[in-house]
Amino acid sequence: MNRLLPFDVKITDLEEAPELVELENLGKKGRWHAIFSSKNKIYSYRLFFGKVLDPLNRHLRHHEYRECDVDRFKVAAQLFVGEHNFAAFANQNQKGWAAVNPVRTVNAIDVIDEGNDNFKVTVNLDGALYKMVRNMVGAMLAVGCGKMQPGDISEMLQTGQRTKTYNPAPANGLCLERVFYSDYLLDMQAES
Repeated sequence: MNRLLPFDVKITDLEEAPELVELENLGKKGRWHAIFSSKNKIYSYRLFFGKVLDPLNRHLRHHEYRECDVDRFKVAAQLFVGEHNFAAFANQNQKGWAAVNPVRTVNAIDVIDEGNDNFKVTVNLDGALYKMVRNMVGAMLAVGCGKMQPGDISEMLQTGQRTKTYNPAPANGLCLERVFYSDYLLDMQAES
């Protein structure tokens, strides 16, 4: 089956999906759906804060040219943890799921120093709105680079309104690492 897929997509495990499942995001039962049946997702966003990015990483890691205070960046990251209205961090916040229900839960955000000015942001959440993770990282960068204050993020999470302007982080650092579809898989992951 992997021969039929694009080179950057591979199947590593395959299971038969149940016929009828609880669709968490919709609050009702229905046929299994890749998005609506998911329970949890893990995204990663990779950044480079140094002077010269390795050209082989240019498609995998965002090169932040501005001077960035990593401690402020980490403080900003922790503001997203918990259940919040993320409408201010969705592109097209008047359309799609952002208009229906913009409330999401971020279980954890980790900022990991990978050495040599390379960092990875890992976001564990129940679901994301359109471009939400990129907007979150963009706001974290704005705080780290002194363009916004941490309180600006708190205000946007409380009101659901984008009261400060910042650029979303580019797509080249973002990766959807894992999607979990049942408590059983979450328990297995915790054990491994």
